[in-house]
Amino acid sequence: MKMLTTVASAAFSLTMFAATPAFADFIDLTGHGSLNNSTSNHTLFSNDGTAINISAGSSNIGTSNLEGFGVKTSGGNLSGIQNNETLSFSFGNNVNVTGISFRQWEGPDKATLNSTFGSLTLNDDSCMFCSGQDFDLSLDGISSFNITGASSLSVFYVSGISFENAELPLPASAWLFGSALLGLAAARKKKS
Repeated sequence: MKMLTTVASAAFSLTMFAATPAFADFIDLTGHGSLNNSTSNHTLFSNDGTAINISAGSSNIGTSNLEGFGVKTSGGNLSGIQNNETLSFSFGNNVNVTGISFRQWEGPDKATLNSTFGSLTLNDDSCMFCSGQDFDLSLDGISSFNITGASSLSVFYVSGISFENAELPLPASAWLFGSALLGLAAARKKKS
């Protein structure tokens, strides 16, 4: 009976280390107008502490207090993402991106989302005169993606990103620890 308890204890230890469950999170990009279109990189932290770096490359991040993040290429350029302007997002670890939200997404706005999975065109518009649009995504295990304006009439902002941390695989040390416990249980059984 004692050996059964030891083996059950080892099995419980293994299941505790099996995988870190995914944790859903949302990063709100509205209300950052204090950046004042004056920086090309900005880092934010999600509720669970995941670092998210936003970059406009050689341009500045375009901001609007209530709208979100865009690209500001020059003084006369609008601060939203326009045709061929790219905003890049990178995460401190692999994540599963489950959605993206845009503001000022009206009528002919169109975007291309690029990452290691390939390219995806976002051009649905559920309401021609609505100020926002949400897209459900399923981009698993990525660490970065880009949003590029893909229409000559586009001027929009990224207002939020929904994601969860990708599940972490069982660490090698947990397998070694579990097999050591099973070995001890077998040795104990042989001794008794």
